[in-house]
Amino acid sequence: MSEVLMGKVIRIHVGENHQDLGRIIYECRDADDVIYIPFPNDPSEKSSQKGRRLLAPRRVVRKDIALLCDGYEVTLVDYVVPRTWNLTDDQLRHGVGLDKNRRDLPRWLEQREEWAALIAPITSSYGAYELLELGLLNDVIQDLAEKQDAESQRKIVQAMRRFLFGCGHPNSLLPHWEKIGAKGTEKFCRVKTGRPSKRRAEPNAESEYVVTENDRRRLCDGWDYFKKPRVSDRCAYLRMCVKYFPGNEVEADEQERKYSIASRSQRPTIAQFRRAAKVRGRLSASSINMGERVRRLTQRALTGNANDGVFAVGQVCLIDSTSEDQTPVSSIDPLRVLPSTYRTICMDVCTEYILGLYCGFEYPSTLTSLLAILNSASPKADFCQQYGIVLEDGEWHSRLCKRIRADNGELKSEKGIKTLGLMEVAAEFVRSYSGDMKGPVEAVHKKIHRQADHHSAGSTRGKKKERGEAPREEEACRTFEQNMPHVIKAILRHNNEEPVPHMLSVEMRRDGVEPTRRAIYEWNIAQNYEASEPLALETLKAHCLPKLKAVLHRNGLHIFDPRDERVLIPGLVYTGKWLISSGLGEKAAKKSIRCEVQLDPQNLDVCYLYKDDELHELRRKSTDPLVSRLALCEYLDMTDCDKKTVDGMQEALEASDAQAFASNDELNRSAKRAKKAAQAALSNGTSRPKKGKTKGYDKRENRDKELERAYLEGLDIKRRAPAQPVTAPSFVALSSPPPRSAANDLMAELRSRKGSVL
Repeated sequence: MSEVLMGKVIRIHVGENHQDLGRIIYECRDADDVIYIPFPNDPSEKSSQKGRRLLAPRRVVRKDIALLCDGYEVTLVDYVVPRTWNLTDDQLRHGVGLDKNRRDLPRWLEQREEWAALIAPITSSYGAYELLELGLLNDVIQDLAEKQDAESQRKIVQAMRRFLFGCGHPNSLLPHWEKIGAKGTEKFCRVKTGRPSKRRAEPNAESEYVVTENDRRRLCDGWDYFKKPRVSDRCAYLRMCVKYFPGNEVEADEQERKYSIASRSQRPTIAQFRRAAKVRGRLSASSINMGERVRRLTQRALTGNANDGVFAVGQVCLIDSTSEDQTPVSSIDPLRVLPSTYRTICMDVCTEYILGLYCGFEYPSTLTSLLAILNSASPKADFCQQYGIVLEDGEWHSRLCKRIRADNGELKSEKGIKTLGLMEVAAEFVRSYSGDMKGPVEAVHKKIHRQADHHSAGSTRGKKKERGEAPREEEACRTFEQNMPHVIKAILRHNNEEPVPHMLSVEMRRDGVEPTRRAIYEWNIAQNYEASEPLALETLKAHCLPKLKAVLHRNGLHIFDPRDERVLIPGLVYTGKWLISSGLGEKAAKKSIRCEVQLDPQNLDVCYLYKDDELHELRRKSTDPLVSRLALCEYLDMTDCDKKTVDGMQEALEASDAQAFASNDELNRSAKRAKKAAQAALSNGTSRPKKGKTKGYDKRENRDKELERAYLEGLDIKRRAPAQPVTAPSFVALSSPPPRSAANDLMAELRSRKGSVL
């Protein structure tokens, strides 16, 4: 059975706006057609008649209603009748029924009866079937008009169209006098309206200017032409006066031209300039300065909430980023002030339960959003343990929601959309300047700012530095690691302790649920009011953790600096049993292997290598346990400071090395001169052996003699033997055993001495 369309309004949706095309007044019996009368929106009508004349009925096939407006969406809605149609004859006769009005309702009733009597011969003899479906409307109106004057024909046409437009409602013939002189309609007066100015009290005061219809048109044109963003009303008004209300124009010369405007009594005021534009439907000054699109989105009426249509835990997740109102210092050097960090929060829409977060020095991006999603799906015990907080079972639940709602920023990228698709998670993006669709997470940002961030030394408190205020960098003294426990405690307070009785349903109250988000969350899980979780945690890590370039050597896996992929990060070396068992460590001993690893910027203890369709965990070679408390940004900053320190020491080190090298060269030269002198002093005249040949040098014999000499010198005994030239002194320890020949010579020397004691 077909839907009853009679009385419906055909509405066209153009973007965010809509326009009513007409009202359906009849459904054909013999065909699948409907007949409608368009609304009086013809811009060609005069201003006095605009919105009053009804157009002729039009016929259209029922299935073609959706094709009336060139691809725009067409819907059928109920017609809202004017309130005058609900008045009874007694109310019209006695002039009651409309609150606070000056309408002559009995005169309205007389007008209705006149129009009804005018078309009575047609309405009493013909029905809607004959007039509309058979097409006799124009003929019967022509026959009735021939019996009267030409002026009556126009009245009969409009009266019949009003009667048909009202679908036979008798009050549809009431006049539209409520639109004449009503609030907001344009009026023209002989004297200037409004409060008289003080100039009127002056002697010989000139009469004030009265705006005409032509003047108002000029004021509207001047508003459209001169009033632009960042142009004040006064500036636009004066430019309009120069163009449309000029005074005496004086030409000083060909290069310079002087302009003047008419006197106050011969031009409109700035208030009339603003009012004329407002009456004609122009945008206000604030709307122009803000921008039409921004004004329409930020000042629109709100008809719903962010949780409309959400009835299960994990159905929709809100994700949003904000800057933390803190000024941290470096964990390595408290005198070095760092820029503010950023926080990304994931919140369940149904219960407003915070499922996860990510805090770091990175700007909000697809990376930070994916890390927050990973944190929301991961157990929080190890994460909180890094900052000295021990969680109990159920104190912070983890979940990956089925749909994620974000703004047009971090997640709206090719990587973000593709990653969410691989995780079987749907993404929806809120249009710009529609923060009400993410209202709960925006409110949580402010709450955590007040609870944790604003109590930190050097906090910005969400405001810019005012004039005369001390720089917050002077007060900053806390590190990022010291601030994180307070952020986590603020989130645990929001989830587990804050009372939210307005979120309890009747069913929850019957079951005695405690008015906290944790209790509401757990009750929904117990009642199976939850959406299915998309993927396992290992798959989530493979998609969310950032990928960094790395190289595998024999001693482990080294990571390249993400700022310069040609430089390795010093000290970050990862290894594991899997590297040995897989044989990659032996292969890397012959040739280095390039690869990609996944690393959490807030946890440097572990990285993941995706190989053979599996995610393998590698641990950092720990030489400093405190490195695990540093974020990747702080670690890179530490290595940069080390490079600067080395660069500062390099100059002195190079000078010292240059001096040492020069001293060695000088010593070599002096030793060569002594050697040449010793060779010249030889009396036997033996020639020097050729280079490359060791024969003739007698190195071993010379070594024994040198050890014997050193041993005797250690005993403070001088041997009676001719001295041998020595190029460079050698020393041995006194505890070294003497050679056999030296011992025999020593015994003979001791026996030859008189008075010696053995």
